[in-house]
Amino acid sequence: MAYSKSEIEKIGNTLVYLCKNIGEPVSKTKIIKLLYFIEEFSMKKFGKPFLGLEWEVWHLGPVAEDIYAEINDPFMLSDFIEITSMNGYDGNFVCAKNEFNDDEFSDSEIELLNTLIAKLGNMTANELIEFSHKPHTLWYKLSKENNLLDSFHNRTKTTTDIKIDLSNLLPEGKKDIYFNYLEQKDIKRLYGN
Repeated sequence: MAYSKSEIEKIGNTLVYLCKNIGEPVSKTKIIKLLYFIEEFSMKKFGKPFLGLEWEVWHLGPVAEDIYAEINDPFMLSDFIEITSMNGYDGNFVCAKNEFNDDEFSDSEIELLNTLIAKLGNMTANELIEFSHKPHTLWYKLSKENNLLDSFHNRTKTTTDIKIDLSNLLPEGKKDIYFNYLEQKDIKRLYGN
C-alpha cells in the first residue's frame, strides 16, 4: 500500500510514542497489536481509524502486512524506528530512533494514545493476542466465518488475505463519518499530502 508523507509521519510517530511511553524495546508482536487496538479505539470513539491501515486475519490476530514487513526491515519507517534483538528472546524488538513529533496529532488523538497505553500498555504480546481472539472481536468472527479457527490453532495456516472491515465496529450513525474519512484519505494519497 502506498502512503502519503503525512501518513508515514503519523505511523512513524505513533510507533515512537508507543515505544517511549511503554518502555523500549517493544516486541514486534506487541507493537502490531497495539497499532490494531488504537485503530479500534479510534473507530469506536471518532468513527474513523487512527492510522487507516489495512488489517488482515492472521493466526496471532489482526496484522497490517506492510507494517509487519516494515518492522522486520524498516525502509519507509527507518527515520522513526530501529530494530533490535534481545538475548534469550525470539523475534524482533522495536526502539524509537527519534523524539516524538506531534505535528500530525490532535489533542484528542494524544489522549486516545494515552488511554490505549493505560489500558493495554502493560499487557504482554501473548495477552494482547488472547485479547484480540475473544469471541466478540472482528478477528474471531471472521476466523469463525471462514473456518480458520482450527487451522490457526493447529498452525496449519498462519496468514490469510482476509481483510478486517473496521466499519463493522460502528453503529449506523457513525458509518457516514467512516466513509467520508475513506474518501478524504484517497484524495490525500492521490495528491501526496
